[in-house]
Amino acid sequence: MRRQLDHVLELSERPEIELAVISEDVGSHPGLLGAFSLLTFESDMDPQVVYLENAPDDVGLIEDENDVAAYRESFAAIVDISLRKRDAVAVLTKLRDLHEKIEKG
Repeated sequence: MRRQLDHVLELSERPEIELAVISEDVGSHPGLLGAFSLLTFESDMDPQVVYLENAPDDVGLIEDENDVAAYRESFAAIVDISLRKRDAVAVLTKLRDLHEKIEKG
């Protein structure tokens, strides 16, 4: 686990990567309902869609405008509660240090 956290911390230094962490203190939030990807395309001719990672009944792609809007709102809520930049790095660094201590015994 420590090496994985080290890797994430290294990646967070890249300018194209924005690290965000949701603290366990937050409690229930929309991100707990399952993984999803909000897909946006360059062309206005292609509407936004949502891809569900573990969709029930093989409904992995959502195209309905209202449903997509609900996922956009969920994503915005997740972003709002997330720790960003230095705060996220601090949380992961503390977790990494804890795992390092455990591994050393």
